[in-house]
Amino acid sequence: MKEEIEATNKVVGLISNRYVCLLCGWKTKRKGFAISHVVRSHDVERPYSCRSCDRSFFLPSRLQQHVSASHPLGRFRCPFCCFRSQFLGGFRRHCSRCNARDEEEEEEEEERKKRSREEEEQDERRGTRKRRKTLKVQEREEEEDEEEEGFPSR
Repeated sequence: MKEEIEATNKVVGLISNRYVCLLCGWKTKRKGFAISHVVRSHDVERPYSCRSCDRSFFLPSRLQQHVSASHPLGRFRCPFCCFRSQFLGGFRRHCSRCNARDEEEEEEEEERKKRSREEEEQDERRGTRKRRKTLKVQEREEEEDEEEEGFPSR
């Protein structure tokens, strides 16, 4: 705000209830008209540049107005990349085709596999592996399964 006031005061002055262009003497009752006159009629420094296009502005507030009107961010934002869209249909289409999503899912899958391998290695080091069933225990379980299914035991 302070920058804006200083920049305006360099080219627009207030003399007897009139805003005056200090470059040519043009007068008006409205400050906004005087600023617009200076920007349109005179070659003044425009230090505030738009990042999205090649336009530049005399006041930071005019740059903000331009960005909000010409380069809206979009209501819908892709969680996998920097894509934004004003329209739900375009957003859904993008998300169904987004390559960043596939890469992220692959990275998550690799991370899960890595974690499970590390857990198995830790278990082996600790000696907490599952014990193998003895032949007698396996035969007993098979007999119990057969009895439950209705087959007579041996």
